Amino acid sequence: MCLDYVGIVVDWNGGTTGGVCSGYPLCEQDCDPADPFCHFECLTQSGDACLFCGLEALTSECVGFQCLFEGAALSVCMDVCGAPSNFEDVVRCFHDDCRTQLEAYWQCAEPVMASGSCPEELAGCAEIVAP
Repeated sequence: MCLDYVGIVVDWNGGTTGGVCSGYPLCEQDCDPADPFCHFECLTQSGDACLFCGLEALTSECVGFQCLFEGAALSVCMDVCGAPSNFEDVVRCFHDDCRTQLEAYWQCAEPVMASGSCPEELAGCAEIVAP
């Protein structure tokens, strides 16, 4: 009698969902919901694709239309900051010059994203709003 065993080896994903933002749910558990920079850090730790997907969702029309006043204030501040063209300058403006406006926009946008009312914007990084 001969027994053959087949083993399948897959990369361990740390107990995460395995998507573009697979590490995000575990990381964001330690974030203060009101702190956008902690959430940005979790997006960054999950990889560039997750970071860009999350930022695109945050600044999407669907979210923006539900946060018009906060978005307008952030947009004006970013223009005053010099309309940064590279990622490092955007982060600097968010953190240094437009922090108050970003935090106000985040307070409006985060519940919108978490509610699932803009599913198309998060299609590539659904782990951001996964329960």
